[in-house]
Amino acid sequence: MIAWLIASPAVAQGFNIQLCDYDEMGSPVRINFERRSVNSFTAINGPYKTGAASFGERFTQDPANLFVSWYVTDAYDGLGPDADMPLRVVPGMDGENLALVKTEDSIKITGIGPAPDFATGYGSVGIEFDESQVAVGFKLFSLGGTYKGGLIRLHVFDTTGEHLTYINFFITGASRVGLCSRNGLPVIGGVSITNEIPDGIAIDDIKFGHAALIG
Repeated sequence: MIAWLIASPAVAQGFNIQLCDYDEMGSPVRINFERRSVNSFTAINGPYKTGAASFGERFTQDPANLFVSWYVTDAYDGLGPDADMPLRVVPGMDGENLALVKTEDSIKITGIGPAPDFATGYGSVGIEFDESQVAVGFKLFSLGGTYKGGLIRLHVFDTTGEHLTYINFFITGASRVGLCSRNGLPVIGGVSITNEIPDGIAIDDIKFGHAALIG
């Protein structure tokens, strides 16, 4: 089941980044996790580097930027708009950082949330690119298999750590997300992803590229 973004209107602050069609991006899938040897769950403690991107929990050492966001009775990671300068992805504490999970015969990356139980998929995920990008995209998957809808929030930064924009939108099911620079310049240095999905989310098939790859 593939459900497209319900993002009209998306709530966005800033003018230089917009949502775009994942499937229309000319850039290829640059990162997936299929070559990783995992069972159903493999915790990642510390920073995680693969391809031309690094993964962690957030973009600042400041603990005040990370808070607990409650949705009904579930606890999720919430993030403010702060980042270190220059941009640098930061891992969470051991057991509250990231994990690789195997679902639907595919390996994906997910964040571990703040609750001691049912935390998989409830945590924030920060993606820092080795170079500034014109466009980035990724697929989001519900971990529970029930395809319940919910809120996604993206914070977008440049490589200096400047906060470019945030975007809120709702998704249902497995969804494709694209972010593009409005002026065609490579300005996207990193993206943080948080959610309030009842089953939590996992991320796969990450696209990014310079202007020559966007088409």
